[in-house]
Amino acid sequence: MRNILVVCLLLLLQKGLYADEIKPLAPPAIPADGGDSLPPPVDLSQFNTPQPNAQTAPSEQPTSQPPAAIPTLPPTPTPHPLVAVNPTPTPTVTVGNAQKPTVVVETPTVPQKPVLQGGPGSLADYFPAVEGSQIDYEYLKPQDGATANGTRVLLCVGMKQMANGTIREVFQVTDQGKTTVEKYSIYDDVVEHTFSGEKALSNDFVFKFPKSDGATYWSHRNGDGSVSSYKASFGPAQVYQKNYPDCVIVQEKILKEGKKAGVHFYYYAKGIGLVSMEVYTGDMKLVQTQSIAYTRSETISGATQ
Repeated sequence: MRNILVVCLLLLLQKGLYADEIKPLAPPAIPADGGDSLPPPVDLSQFNTPQPNAQTAPSEQPTSQPPAAIPTLPPTPTPHPLVAVNPTPTPTVTVGNAQKPTVVVETPTVPQKPVLQGGPGSLADYFPAVEGSQIDYEYLKPQDGATANGTRVLLCVGMKQMANGTIREVFQVTDQGKTTVEKYSIYDDVVEHTFSGEKALSNDFVFKFPKSDGATYWSHRNGDGSVSSYKASFGPAQVYQKNYPDCVIVQEKILKEGKKAGVHFYYYAKGIGLVSMEVYTGDMKLVQTQSIAYTRSETISGATQ
């Protein structure tokens, strides 16, 4: 009985082994139209299992790498609009229907006052003196008690030019019948009164030659304690209804004890010399008995010191 059971078990075991044999897969069905279409691709997103990287070997697991840092680029500069530089247009003038360029010619500035060179030669134009020359003046009004206007006569009795260029002049001045000898020196654009009779004077300038584009200033302390402030400039003068367009005008303001004591004006015409002296009080009233005007010039032969 035992043997029969063993044989049955062996038979059953053999039958089960043959039933588990692997059978070959059937080939995919070919479409009836004979086309070469492939089955649809597998949608990998349906699976939770991560898929290998295409560059990674099948046996390696993909390694998760942080994304590379993107370099920060400098900000794009804001473009500024270009400013068009327009060249200065050439001025034009219409001639008929055509436009022609205008030729711009700079006109030189004409000085309003004479431009003269410094030195004795220029000063001599306004303070001329030739030995033997005489200039006559007349007062504007007779002195108190007089019936005629007084006179003043300047006679040049000597002139000499020194080695250093200084010109020394000697005048015999007859004023209201009284005669004195006055000496002057011309140098460095100034005319200086150096002697009155036998009295020597210091820094007593008749005038300083003005600048061509302005005035010249100076001052002098007088013997009576007053101070004279001077201004020399170019300008015109009118004396006895006669015009002198080119003059050196010297204005003298006299201050005494801090108050204006008087104002004098001297007009030196080019080619003649002094043509007028006007004397004003402190409140600018003309003193005619002390003011003189040029009347004539002449040459006296043999007039020497």
